[in-house]
Amino acid sequence: MKDKPFDFHGAKFTIKVLTSETNGSYTILDIIHPPNLGPALHIHPKGSETFYIVEGDYEFILDGKSVTGKPGDIIFVPKGTPIDLLWETKVDMLL
Repeated sequence: MKDKPFDFHGAKFTIKVLTSETNGSYTILDIIHPPNLGPALHIHPKGSETFYIVEGDYEFILDGKSVTGKPGDIIFVPKGTPIDLLWETKVDMLL
């Protein structure tokens, strides 16, 4: 499935680096999505998340606090942190 785009709840995901290629340390996903489409408030209890914003403006709600991100920004979310994502532009891209 690596490097083959697939639809995941209306967003286009492409796996760029598999967890098996990093000794289970991380996975890298390229995500392109329409506006106002994203996961509900959730937690990753086993690992952290890092977002690199390629296009679009985002608002991350991390543990109840707003953090904004724009192209070129990196947003780190420690494991166990409640996260929600908000965006409103036409098409956004995260890595």
